Amino acid sequence: MDNGQRATRPFELKAEIQRGRFFIVEGQKAHVAEMEESTLTDQGRIDARLRVIFDNGTESDMLMRRCSVL
Repeated sequence: MDNGQRATRPFELKAEIQRGRFFIVEGQKAHVAEMEESTLTDQGRIDARLRVIFDNGTESDMLMRRCSVL
């Protein structure tokens, strides 16, 4: 981003969440390092377990359905 090769844009669809993608979450860069196979929930929603690494070195093992910004 610093050299202009990448630009930020608003998050639009959960479908944009894929392994290897980067997002900005509350001011921190977040990298989707791993994404397990998608499953269908009892409510009929698609979900997947994500391993997300933030630029401060912390990691999160979160569910995609809980991602509101990521």
